[in-house]
Amino acid sequence: MKNIKSIALASTLIAGAIISAVAFAQPKYPFTRTYYSDASHTTIVGFYTQGCTSSGSSGQVTNYYETIEDESRPCWKRGWEE
Repeated sequence: MKNIKSIALASTLIAGAIISAVAFAQPKYPFTRTYYSDASHTTIVGFYTQGCTSSGSSGQVTNYYETIEDESRPCWKRGWEE
């Protein structure tokens, strides 16, 4: 019985730590990143969209990209930002 309680407590603490880490991993604002084939930024080869609670991607990821944040929709407000 003591072992079961110890395992349950440990599991709860680990789950709490994971949830906290995920919550802080959210972006400040949703954003879209557009990937290009080269530094000229003329040929689009992929997209990555990060919302407040979900993300999606399509195509290729390269070192050449532009990121656009949607500052009109903050994912959360922290007390010091108001």
